[in-house]
Amino acid sequence: MWEHRTSARFAASAAVLLRRQGVPVVAGEIRNVSRDGLFIAADPVALDRHEHIELQLLSLTAPPLPALVVHCTPQGVGVLIDGDDTAVAALLLQLVQPPAGAVTAPERWRPRS
Repeated sequence: MWEHRTSARFAASAAVLLRRQGVPVVAGEIRNVSRDGLFIAADPVALDRHEHIELQLLSLTAPPLPALVVHCTPQGVGVLIDGDDTAVAALLLQLVQPPAGAVTAPERWRPRS
Protein backbone atom coordinates (compact mmCIF):
# COMPACT_ATOMS: atom_id res chain seq x y z
CA MET A 1 0.00 0.00 0.00
CA TRP A 2 1.28 3.47 -0.88
CA GLU A 3 2.09 5.75 2.04
CA HIS A 4 0.59 9.20 1.49
CA ARG A 5 1.47 10.87 4.79
CA THR A 6 3.83 13.82 4.64
CA SER A 7 4.34 14.16 8.41
CA ALA A 8 5.40 11.77 11.14
CA ARG A 9 2.83 10.58 13.67
CA PHE A 10 3.36 10.83 17.40
CA ALA A 11 1.53 9.03 20.20
CA ALA A 12 -0.95 11.17 22.09
CA SER A 13 -3.73 10.71 24.56
CA ALA A 14 -6.41 13.31 25.18
CA ALA A 15 -10.18 13.27 25.57
CA VAL A 16 -12.03 15.04 22.79
CA LEU A 17 -15.64 15.84 21.96
CA LEU A 18 -16.56 15.82 18.28
CA ARG A 19 -19.26 18.30 17.30
CA ARG A 20 -21.37 18.80 14.20
CA GLN A 21 -22.48 22.44 13.81
CA GLY A 22 -21.81 22.99 17.51
CA VAL A 23 -23.86 19.99 18.64
CA PRO A 24 -21.96 17.16 20.40
CA VAL A 25 -21.99 13.97 18.30
CA VAL A 26 -19.55 11.58 19.93
CA ALA A 27 -16.77 11.55 22.53
CA GLY A 28 -13.43 9.95 21.79
CA GLU A 29 -9.76 9.82 22.65
CA ILE A 30 -6.93 11.11 20.49
CA ARG A 31 -4.47 8.27 19.82
CA ASN A 32 -1.92 9.96 17.56
CA VAL A 33 -1.09 13.37 16.18
CA SER A 34 0.68 14.59 13.06
CA ARG A 35 1.35 18.08 11.82
CA ASP A 36 -1.85 17.94 9.76
CA GLY A 37 -4.27 15.82 11.72
CA LEU A 38 -5.28 13.32 14.35
CA PHE A 39 -6.56 9.78 14.75
CA ILE A 40 -9.37 9.61 17.27
CA ALA A 41 -10.63 6.39 18.84
CA ALA A 42 -14.40 6.91 18.64
CA ASP A 43 -17.58 5.38 17.25
CA PRO A 44 -17.20 6.06 13.51
CA VAL A 45 -20.87 5.31 12.82
CA ALA A 46 -21.72 8.79 14.07
CA LEU A 47 -19.63 10.53 11.38
CA ASP A 48 -19.32 10.52 7.60
CA ARG A 49 -16.22 10.78 5.46
CA HIS A 50 -15.65 14.35 4.15
CA GLU A 51 -17.86 15.76 6.90
CA HIS A 52 -16.80 19.06 8.49
CA ILE A 53 -16.74 18.86 12.29
CA GLU A 54 -15.32 20.66 15.31
CA LEU A 55 -13.02 19.13 17.91
CA GLN A 56 -13.30 20.26 21.51
CA LEU A 57 -10.21 19.19 23.46
CA LEU A 58 -11.46 18.44 26.97
CA SER A 59 -8.06 18.51 28.67
CA LEU A 60 -7.05 21.94 27.34
CA THR A 61 -8.64 25.34 27.51
CA ALA A 62 -8.90 26.15 23.83
CA PRO A 63 -11.56 27.03 21.30
CA PRO A 64 -12.92 24.18 19.15
CA LEU A 65 -10.74 23.22 16.18
CA PRO A 66 -12.38 22.96 12.75
CA ALA A 67 -11.59 19.62 11.10
CA LEU A 68 -12.49 17.39 8.17
CA VAL A 69 -13.17 13.65 8.56
CA VAL A 70 -10.86 11.92 6.06
CA HIS A 71 -11.44 8.28 6.98
CA CYS A 72 -13.51 6.10 9.26
CA THR A 73 -12.52 2.66 10.54
CA PRO A 74 -14.05 0.36 13.13
CA GLN A 75 -11.40 1.69 15.54
CA GLY A 76 -12.14 5.39 15.02
CA VAL A 77 -11.77 8.35 12.69
CA GLY A 78 -8.91 10.21 11.04
CA VAL A 79 -9.34 13.96 10.77
CA LEU A 80 -7.47 16.69 8.95
CA ILE A 81 -7.21 19.92 10.90
CA ASP A 82 -8.50 22.90 8.93
CA GLY A 83 -6.05 25.75 8.97
CA ASP A 84 -2.30 25.96 9.22
CA ASP A 85 -1.32 28.50 11.81
CA THR A 86 1.04 28.60 14.73
CA ALA A 87 -1.79 28.57 17.29
CA VAL A 88 -3.04 25.20 16.02
CA ALA A 89 0.52 23.82 15.88
CA ALA A 90 1.17 24.96 19.45
CA LEU A 91 -2.07 23.36 20.62
CA LEU A 92 -1.27 20.04 18.93
CA LEU A 93 2.21 20.10 20.47
CA GLN A 94 0.62 19.94 23.89
CA LEU A 95 -0.95 16.58 22.99
CA VAL A 96 2.25 14.85 21.93
CA GLN A 97 3.73 12.32 24.30
CA PRO A 98 7.51 12.61 23.79
CA PRO A 99 9.45 9.36 23.38
CA ALA A 100 11.19 8.02 26.48
CA GLY A 101 14.14 10.23 27.33
CA ALA A 102 13.05 13.09 25.07
CA VAL A 103 12.69 16.51 26.64
CA THR A 104 10.93 18.44 23.87
CA ALA A 105 8.64 17.93 20.91
CA PRO A 106 10.10 17.69 17.39
CA GLU A 107 11.83 20.90 16.26
CA ARG A 108 9.87 21.07 12.99
CA TRP A 109 6.64 21.43 14.97
CA ARG A 110 7.71 24.43 16.99
CA PRO A 111 5.90 27.65 16.13
CA ARG A 112 8.16 30.19 14.49
CA SER A 113 8.58 33.51 16.23
